[in-house]
Amino acid sequence: MGGNIFKGKTQPIKKEHILITVEKYFADLGRVFPHKKDMFNTQKMKFIGSVMKKDLSGDIDFAIDISSIADKKFSDKSLAKWGLNGEEVKAQMLKYKKRAKTATDAELMTRAVMKGIVDKINALSDNIYCDEKKIGSGGIFGFFPQYNEAGEALDYGVQMDWMIGNLEWLEFSYYSETYEGNVKGLHRTQLMLSMFNHYGLSFNHTKGVSNLETKEVLASNPKEAVEILEEFTKTKLSKNTIKNYHKLMAVINKLPKKDAKGIIGIYLKILDRTRCDIPTDLQDTWTKRKSELGLTGKFLPEGSMLQESVKFADFIGA
Repeated sequence: MGGNIFKGKTQPIKKEHILITVEKYFADLGRVFPHKKDMFNTQKMKFIGSVMKKDLSGDIDFAIDISSIADKKFSDKSLAKWGLNGEEVKAQMLKYKKRAKTATDAELMTRAVMKGIVDKINALSDNIYCDEKKIGSGGIFGFFPQYNEAGEALDYGVQMDWMIGNLEWLEFSYYSETYEGNVKGLHRTQLMLSMFNHYGLSFNHTKGVSNLETKEVLASNPKEAVEILEEFTKTKLSKNTIKNYHKLMAVINKLPKKDAKGIIGIYLKILDRTRCDIPTDLQDTWTKRKSELGLTGKFLPEGSMLQESVKFADFIGA
């Protein structure tokens, strides 16, 4: 979920256009990578986020288990299925390693493989384009034309993102529940991230939970992650609670005042750097703590109720 990085070339996609568009997308990938055809389906590339849950989706996100990309040893045989040369991939990995500070060899190899895949797509596909500057060990970001129910190409595309890692973790970390109002799935995920950050932990969407200082991985599956939050908050968290923004907020509001204030402060700062609205239930808090937290409202969407507050503050400042 990289946000819309292809502005002007893509548009949100209607629910009724998703399956035909994805079918065409998979067919195009199959032509580029004929020996990987067996993975271009919604069983190996699973929908995550809001896809097929709302009438309109901003992009299409796929969760892909790393085992579908390469075997554990990144053998030449597994890389050859992508049309990649093992020695060239390893050479690219070593280039990344010279600049890397904390990434593991496995992460750097995954990134090198992703670069090879992106290069192949951009060279061999007339319809898919991937951003060559946003290649990481955890994903690929691209766009593809949208198609209507009749199979006709439309004049605009949709962003298609690959999220790569442990499939169970990806489905947990990118889970998107549908809500009324201005709350989106990302609001739940970033709220959960803020809870971990407050307690000195890092929440990585593709890898798990680790200690912010020591970098030690403490959780690599949903069960372990939930148990950590339960330990810190001294609260029993059900699956329904951890998946739902409003239920998580209810838990936070019952925490000691210092913890609740700290978590919400981190959360509002994160949202201030994200292209999304502030949930309605936190907009008064956003206004009251704007100066304290250094919030700018720079990325608030058009129509946000907080836009007037930002404009007024700018007017006073002028």
